[in-house]
Amino acid sequence: MTMQTPALVCDECGMVLSAAGGRCPGCGANQPDGHQAPPEPPRQQYIAGVIDEKVEPEPKSNMTPLAIGGGVIALVLIGLATVALMNSKEEQVAEVAPLPTVLEAPKKVEPKGPDDIGIKDLAAVDLDLIWGGAHSRALRWNRDAVLVSVEASPVVASKVDAKGGGTVHFVYGTPTGEGFGTGARVQREQFQVSVGPEGSTSSTITAAKKGRAVLDPNCPFSEATRKLIGAGIIDGLPFSVKLVLSEKFKRPVWEGKTLGDDPIVKTLDASTCTILIR
Repeated sequence: MTMQTPALVCDECGMVLSAAGGRCPGCGANQPDGHQAPPEPPRQQYIAGVIDEKVEPEPKSNMTPLAIGGGVIALVLIGLATVALMNSKEEQVAEVAPLPTVLEAPKKVEPKGPDDIGIKDLAAVDLDLIWGGAHSRALRWNRDAVLVSVEASPVVASKVDAKGGGTVHFVYGTPTGEGFGTGARVQREQFQVSVGPEGSTSSTITAAKKGRAVLDPNCPFSEATRKLIGAGIIDGLPFSVKLVLSEKFKRPVWEGKTLGDDPIVKTLDASTCTILIR
């Protein structure tokens, strides 16, 4: 087997030589005769005409311009968010009022005045408007209070002139436990809410006998008076109106009656607003 002769190189610049001895064509250094090449040196880059000056490749950055810009924007946003959060906390602290060292005692609730049932004009009292106020006053008397009767006189154009001497009476009672709802018996001790020239008043009365509950009718007072007038009571003349439990008809009724001699009496179903004839 034929052995290959190792390549000759210059000791100074590493250039490969064609033969031993003489001068190196690259750097001009004298070369010894019969010199064998040392192990192959690391590969290096050289610039032509410049001796022993190695050119290192520029390191490449892993950060692209887009990534750098995104990082800067993210830092700015984080900074703004931090500032906004700190300002918000400062405002919240500023808005919290200091607790008083001494708590105020609750204010005493004064009772309502005598006209708390909702009277707007004593010269023209509208029963539909004061109905709820009268009921509320009765519930303050007793939470189980139920309506027993209503009476108004004189009535003109569905109103009562309390200032001119007219009167309105709402009577309430408490159930005895003998039945429930319409027709249930109530105790003799009853509560009356009245309207007169001085406004509304309340009082406890004792009835001659136990009454019966009528509850709130489906036919309101104003509609009942119009029906009574349409049934024969002369419009424009004063008359009285009463809501009671009729022994004759066995139901709550509105009873209209003209004032004076030879009165006209008409009876109206308090649930259906229809005239009852028997």
